[in-house]
Amino acid sequence: RAASDAAPWHAGLGLCAAGLARFGLAPFAEAAARLRVVLLLDPPPLTRRAAARALMELLWERVGPVPEAAALARMLAAGPLAWQADRLRAAALLNAAGDGDEAVEIVARLRRIAPRAVKSMAYLELVLALEARGRHGLRHAEAARRVSEALAAAAGSFERLVGEDPPGVALVAHGPAMRGARLGAVIDAHRVVIRFNNYPTTAEAVGDMGRRADIWLRAHNDHHVPLRRPDGVRLIVTSGCDIRHRFSDGVTRLSQLIALGAPVETAPTALYRALFARLQAPPSMGLLGLCWFSRATGRGVDEAQVFGYALGENAVAATRYYDRTVTGARPGRHDWRAEQALFDAVLAGNVWTEGA
Repeated sequence: RAASDAAPWHAGLGLCAAGLARFGLAPFAEAAARLRVVLLLDPPPLTRRAAARALMELLWERVGPVPEAAALARMLAAGPLAWQADRLRAAALLNAAGDGDEAVEIVARLRRIAPRAVKSMAYLELVLALEARGRHGLRHAEAARRVSEALAAAAGSFERLVGEDPPGVALVAHGPAMRGARLGAVIDAHRVVIRFNNYPTTAEAVGDMGRRADIWLRAHNDHHVPLRRPDGVRLIVTSGCDIRHRFSDGVTRLSQLIALGAPVETAPTALYRALFARLQAPPSMGLLGLCWFSRATGRGVDEAQVFGYALGENAVAATRYYDRTVTGARPGRHDWRAEQALFDAVLAGNVWTEGA
């Protein structure tokens, strides 16, 4: 920040700030403003493209495909020298913004000069938009249709499962306080048990925190959360920032989850973005699940149905779990103090809504 204040025009520092802001490590508004300054100074073409791409991504992730992001997308897609990946990225954003015809036209122009890039791309909603407009021959078209049908069939499942009997739902994180708790039978006696990401399944962990996982909220990639199907799972929920539109391999990622054999639902993008705005950092899966439960049931959450949350025990660069502590040389992605404050508010009876 000190370096950027001394040289607000410096493109490299502006790009650095944007990268940090995407992970909640620098203020969003500050990073966006720095990139706008870089663009206003009319930098060389490569620098201009990098700054435009960074600002477009920052806006898309944090506030959605807003008009400013759409304008940047059009700029990136324009001209004969526009990069293939940028053109597809721009088309995906414009499709998310409701400009499907324009998105299809961008892809059609790219297809004439780079047919392989178009044929192999796997943005879920962009593939579906192209197919709907008669642009066939896409490698992932059939998989995209199957994914779309599966997501449509599972839509609303989370709210239906938790809404039938809200007091009978257990939200189970795997914080260190669960070691030796011996609450497995108590937790498994609930009507619905919700768990998150890499919850442990050893015999000791089952005794402490139970076995059942009716709803499993997890990241959509398998880099940090391996692909597996928990016994008896009734719904897999994946969260993050708009996997249907934003991810170039969205069809593949969602297909892998659906192949596990359980219904798959995506968490509301509006909820994710609202929590990001409230926390000024990406929400943890546990907090997102808690707030979604509160929003779906229209009530605060009873402390008796919440287990294993340890948001306030985490440090800036260390996250404590039931079976391990993960430390890093740099700050983590989550603002644990802000999460603890919101957690306390929901447990105090406040209902989470996007406007809260």
